[in-house]
Amino acid sequence: MFPKVFLLLLLSLFGVKFSSQTIIESSCNDKYEPTKYRLFDGNGNIKLTAVFQMESTNAFEPILSLELFGDKPYSYDRYFRNDFSFGFSGKRYRFNCIKYPFEEATCNSGFTDRKGTSNCVINKDTNACKWLLKVGMDLLMENEKGIETSAITIITNPLEVEITLSNSHLDETVAANKLTPLPIHHWSYARYCEYNKKIYDIDGDMITLKKDNSSFELFIYRLTKYDYKKPRHVTLINAKNSSISISCDDDRNDIIVSTKTGSKEVSVLDKYIFRKHIDGLRCGISLSIEMESEHSSFSFNDTPLKLIYKANDYDIIIQEVKFESDSIAVDEPRIETTSISSVDQQDSTDEPKIEMNSIQ
Repeated sequence: MFPKVFLLLLLSLFGVKFSSQTIIESSCNDKYEPTKYRLFDGNGNIKLTAVFQMESTNAFEPILSLELFGDKPYSYDRYFRNDFSFGFSGKRYRFNCIKYPFEEATCNSGFTDRKGTSNCVINKDTNACKWLLKVGMDLLMENEKGIETSAITIITNPLEVEITLSNSHLDETVAANKLTPLPIHHWSYARYCEYNKKIYDIDGDMITLKKDNSSFELFIYRLTKYDYKKPRHVTLINAKNSSISISCDDDRNDIIVSTKTGSKEVSVLDKYIFRKHIDGLRCGISLSIEMESEHSSFSFNDTPLKLIYKANDYDIIIQEVKFESDSIAVDEPRIETTSISSVDQQDSTDEPKIEMNSIQ
């Protein structure tokens, strides 16, 4: 007891600030409505409807769809043109569906000066054109300069984006501040409620954890496009005091995983890593529920888990993470910010913990 009190007094002499910060698990979204934009004529009639919704919320392969619905039935002898575009940074990314009399409808997409044939599906029964868009900073939209920041902007800050709907006769631009965010804004689709899924908003990022009978999935999502250089490192400590460390290595474009039992730390074998994804906005991994090697082992079933998230110059700790399938009830998770905690300090104690925000 005395050494810890002495340490607390010593740290206070150096200007350490102490706080008791509680962060509860973030709420999930149990309802989902597609995002719709409409083009009206002068009489208030709907002439064109654009519908965005998630076709897949799989964390590794999220897919967003855009569907354009015209106001009249599909007719082989009729002309129509339906158009939707994102505008940003002086450029426009356009989705276009067009049909000439006595010809089949076609569609294309791309930047205005580089449009090409796209994977649009045309439904004659509903007179709709539908695109499937992979969600990611380097997959949704690209141009001749390589990675196009438009995709990042749509995800992180839609207020910087404007949209335009048009058909054969009308053209209307919707101001950015009047837009309803798309399902990919701040990764809102990743907040959908699922069994055995946990969501935490920590230090400007979002962390999701998902557990099933055979695997454990962890994803870290950036909520802003200005945090690329922040570290992304998570350590989980189970009830048997074994730990697993997951580090998103941007320089190597890889995810480094190791387990530690006692003083033995070893890399996780490839056979226990089912899938990985890393880019500047999203980093995630799917692991076997149990892992074992000659010198170390780890099981996600040994709960509750303790989560340590490495921030810029301090650690953020969630003391207890538990899932619906776990049998023993625990209190609400408590989060601390500390710059002295480490994986090696895994033993619990009833004495007060030293919690630090910053050192001045």
